[in-house]
Amino acid sequence: MREFKKSNKKEAADMAQLKYYLFVLERNGVEVRHGILEYPKLRITEEIWLTEEDRAIIPDWEKKVLSIIQQADCPSRIEKPICKKCAYYDFCYSGE
Repeated sequence: MREFKKSNKKEAADMAQLKYYLFVLERNGVEVRHGILEYPKLRITEEIWLTEEDRAIIPDWEKKVLSIIQQADCPSRIEKPICKKCAYYDFCYSGE
């Protein structure tokens, strides 16, 4: 599995996202232990491994997401400059 990031800086969330993808693939019977995280603008390539610690904590991430999804109201929108570059921008700002 290979994940490309267009950003010009590394984020912890990038690694978490790839680990989650690896976790889901493994849970669905695909034998995969690691992935490649690439930052072309930075000319950085990292090998990311799914560890036992990751396997223990990722279900907690899923529970947190499900609790947010099941709320009657959406969480309040955060106003950050990075939002304009987010792939989910339309979901947060579609009501304007």
